[in-house]
Amino acid sequence: MAIVLLGAPPLGRAEDPPARCPICQTANDPKAGYGRRASTTLLRGAINAGFGWTELLVNPAEEVNAGGRLLVGVGRGMGLALTRTASGLGELLTFWAPRRKDPAQSLATDCPICRRAFLPKPPGPPASPDRPKPRSP
Repeated sequence: MAIVLLGAPPLGRAEDPPARCPICQTANDPKAGYGRRASTTLLRGAINAGFGWTELLVNPAEEVNAGGRLLVGVGRGMGLALTRTASGLGELLTFWAPRRKDPAQSLATDCPICRRAFLPKPPGPPASPDRPKPRSP
């Protein structure tokens, strides 16, 4: 019997943590001081509350580009838009409250600005036969 965790990375494959924008890096950094974490949490909350609706545009496009169905992307976008907006409002209301050192205690861990880190990079020029292909990190 196998147990599958949705959203968990496959076993045996180490993945780098996703890149984050400077706002989310500071808001999630347990070493940052209270003032810096509170101010960046306030800013991230404002961004998430103000731009949560962008999930309605991004997710359907990502789903269709991945070969999926448009309605699945719309449904996922609606859910993520509500989640991102609600977490942003929660951070706007509680930014001043001290957080534990564990970033998992935060309401949000990213913002729409971080999305560019998840988009595929444009393909580079093709490798010539005499030149080896560059290794990906």
